[in-house]
Amino acid sequence: MSFSWLRTLGLLFGILVIPHGINAQYICKPCNAACDTLAFARPGSCHGCGMQLIPGTQEVADPITLEIGHGNFLVRDSRDPSKRIRVFYYRPESYSVDSDILIVIPGTGRNADEYREAWVQMSEAYQILVVSPSFNEMYYDFEDYHLGALVHSSNLTEAIRRIEGTNRVELDESRYAYKVQPEEDQWIFSQFDQIFDKVKEATGSVRETYDLFGHSAGGHILHRMALFYTGSKANRILASNASFYTLPTEEYNYPFGIGNIPFGEAGLAGSFENHLVVFLGGEDNADETGGTFMVSESANRQGKHRLERGRYFYKMARQVAGENGMHFNWKLVTIPGVGHNHSEMSAAAGEYLYGVRD
Repeated sequence: MSFSWLRTLGLLFGILVIPHGINAQYICKPCNAACDTLAFARPGSCHGCGMQLIPGTQEVADPITLEIGHGNFLVRDSRDPSKRIRVFYYRPESYSVDSDILIVIPGTGRNADEYREAWVQMSEAYQILVVSPSFNEMYYDFEDYHLGALVHSSNLTEAIRRIEGTNRVELDESRYAYKVQPEEDQWIFSQFDQIFDKVKEATGSVRETYDLFGHSAGGHILHRMALFYTGSKANRILASNASFYTLPTEEYNYPFGIGNIPFGEAGLAGSFENHLVVFLGGEDNADETGGTFMVSESANRQGKHRLERGRYFYKMARQVAGENGMHFNWKLVTIPGVGHNHSEMSAAAGEYLYGVRD
């Protein structure tokens, strides 16, 4: 639901909705819907989700506070301070200043609270502080989220069609157009360090790096982060079950290749130094109907399903690194018996990252 439509509903029902960057007396209780970052001038029910409004503002606390257990906080998007990102967290009873910090990137639903919840038991078991940012779809569309904001001003809605009765979306590449964003500080990846720094300050953490796990759309974001963004404080990056990949070849333009995207000085050599794990579900194959699956001429060359495409992406990257004498830090891990399921992939990721200590 668009913001303009929410505002119309609010006016019809006597509740004034005002932009999220402005103080107000009432807000929607966090529910991870499009209305999460709206603010209201008068009490009543939220006409985005129907929940009762509560007293409060959408102002960002600085510094933030992280209590033991479940919670959430707001941060400003450093690229556009008028935008707010709600971050859900779980701080375990066993937390200490040298505990690992994990940032979990949710899928298309932006349901960061549910992704956070999938990590609660592992948070307690392994003493991990888990944070999961929700990039509200009202402000962050496919190009801003899945594609990392490396492009903008696209005509995606005109170039795609949903195939009825399936989980597939078909992209007409001949019609698809966009503008490239060459400035790294405008890409979505820059926000993860910002969130880490806020959490570190709030908890007294002595950690210098953090880990990342992303599933589905989160896997889209994180493999592109490893490919293009080399200046991050991230340590291990687990990119899980993406629908298609940006291949490390100039044969294709973005989002299927790197032909028209500028790199920093490090180039692909810097990309392959990142600690990327292509983390795949062994049953995320042709029989899997969960999530949204992209089909197009270029995407189809990567494979018939997510498992094939992930393996193809890794194989090509390893081949490019070998042909150019580059050190290759990436890994491929396949979890048997798991399909397109973020909870089961999260459990496997927790065991992979923290279950066996050196």
